[in-house]
Amino acid sequence: MEASMQVFAEDTDLRMRHRVLLGLPTSREAYPPRLHELLESTLASAQTHPDKHIRRWAAAADHVEV
Repeated sequence: MEASMQVFAEDTDLRMRHRVLLGLPTSREAYPPRLHELLESTLASAQTHPDKHIRRWAAAADHVEV
């Protein structure tokens, strides 16, 4: 998960960004506490990304399980 989020942050290739996000869970509970800050950064970047598919992943991941 950590490596995928780092690739998303650093890689500018849209296909690569799609690929790594599709491999990441959309449940916040799936991420260990040490990755929460990186997850928040990834979500913030994805939420404002011009690509609608990346924003859709962010919307799915930016929810809280009840």
